[in-house]
Amino acid sequence: LGATYRVVQAANGRDGLRLAIQLIPDLILSDWLMPELDGVGFCRALKADERTSHIPFVLLTSRSSQPSQLQA
Repeated sequence: LGATYRVVQAANGRDGLRLAIQLIPDLILSDWLMPELDGVGFCRALKADERTSHIPFVLLTSRSSQPSQLQA
């Protein structure tokens, strides 16, 4: 993706949230399992903030159970 788009990476969910608020990206791809703030918490924080609530969010995970799908 880096050849066509500007890609910004974060080391963990908290850094990702900080960068999302600072940069207001067009799309966020996130893993579910991250240190400091997991993907579900990251998504909730983004959607609760008026500045970032409009950003499309794709949550990647290897979890396949129905409760995990419903939580996401």
